[in-house]
Amino acid sequence: MAFCFGTSFIGVAAAPLSWSYPSVVAVLFLFLAIHEYQGSCKFLIIGLFVGLAMASRPLTVLNSIFFAGAILCSVATWKKKIVSLTEFAAPVILIALVIACYNFQRFGDPLETGYSYQIDSEGRFFAEISWIGNNPGPLFSLSNIPAHFVIFAFGLPERSAAGVSVFLISPFLFFLFASTRKWERIDYLLVLNICLVMLVTLAFRSTGARQIGYRFSLDYLPFVFWLLMRRRRELSFGFKNLVGLALIIDLALMVYFASVRFG
Repeated sequence: MAFCFGTSFIGVAAAPLSWSYPSVVAVLFLFLAIHEYQGSCKFLIIGLFVGLAMASRPLTVLNSIFFAGAILCSVATWKKKIVSLTEFAAPVILIALVIACYNFQRFGDPLETGYSYQIDSEGRFFAEISWIGNNPGPLFSLSNIPAHFVIFAFGLPERSAAGVSVFLISPFLFFLFASTRKWERIDYLLVLNICLVMLVTLAFRSTGARQIGYRFSLDYLPFVFWLLMRRRRELSFGFKNLVGLALIIDLALMVYFASVRFG
């Protein structure tokens, strides 16, 4: 409940817009990959889930950082490490090749996903216009990170819907920093994975406007949630209260943005 109704996911899952569905599908497959890792841990299946997430949201493939790191750190011998890495990588590479062929047929470029041709309601290319939450220029630039991080961490609700602080819509995330539980190797791998994927999404040309929260954080938010659950041995009274507060805030934001758009 906390993830579905107390994070950026609620705005994406509830939006009757075609661009919201890929993120919902990607989140599903990322959680399935995490579940498989926690369960029988068959790396071929984990790779399949990551590859299917990538087919919906290309940047989610960067979460391979965690699984590759986990294989290198936890698998006993180098022979088994290589076998496990191969099992994991095989479905990811196969799905990437299928996507590359599809993109080549559409755009004549296997690396073109269509973002270069995005236009607004007035027929202008997003790569050529500048407003809050969108920067003209290349798809990715390190210069985008500072301004987008401010929106990601401190953004307040406003009419442009460029983004709202993830700590405002999910205040229970503060428990990530409050736990005194001893850190384990897997926790460090999760933090590394989250930080690297977050930096790439922040470097993207857009913040993903028309949103509640920061919807591009969904590319790695299942791993944030996994880390949060690992850091909390039990659901304390304070944690439950913050989850309840998140539900109230997010439902209020849905009403606010709906009134702005349709009012």
